[in-house]
Amino acid sequence: MINYSNNVYVEINNGSIFFDNDTIISNINLKLYKGELVYLYGKTGSGKSTFLKSLYVAHQETTGDISVLNFKLSNIKEKNIALLRKNLGVILQDLNLLSTKTVFENLKLVLVALGWKNQKQIRFQAEEVLNKVGMVHKIDHYPSQLSSGEHKKICIARALINNPSIIIADEPNSNLDFESSKAILNVFSELTKQGLLVIIATHDALLLKEYTGRILFFENDKIIEN
Repeated sequence: MINYSNNVYVEINNGSIFFDNDTIISNINLKLYKGELVYLYGKTGSGKSTFLKSLYVAHQETTGDISVLNFKLSNIKEKNIALLRKNLGVILQDLNLLSTKTVFENLKLVLVALGWKNQKQIRFQAEEVLNKVGMVHKIDHYPSQLSSGEHKKICIARALINNPSIIIADEPNSNLDFESSKAILNVFSELTKQGLLVIIATHDALLLKEYTGRILFFENDKIIEN
């Protein structure tokens, strides 16, 4: 994780997000800080996922001043997009583990892609991130041997593999029962204590009561903070 002198990890001034020239969210003004747990709450189609994609530059139809980890996103160069993403851990709804590879092999693929070569260091790093989510005992299991909640925890571990400063999670508790969802939120809550900014898109109001955090409401093309 990079240490920033400025604890503001995300800053948006007079920002707007579009899709095919239609306004998705307008007049965004907010700052998100190191160590915060931030919920993006709203119904399906309210712009939560598009907002998240804008933060890791998978969606670039934006205007205004948007800064993530001191990277200005307007006209950002490809090499800086790659550098930014190395400091982000992204958990998507449809980003599943490869079924034919063990948990360790899934994590190893990410590290090798990042340029890691030493096998002992790769194993050590995989064990480190699995420890953070309480899943190190599953390191040599296959995805088919995991419960849905365990699968989600391994995906969180994969997002932590490069020691990011920000975790971005799009509906991480989808298709989970309440107790499994609480276990996932407990992991995220612990990560904020380590200084990470955790941003979670959700439409599950019950979880917001269990784990208090900053809530940004997405409605009527606006972001409203309560």
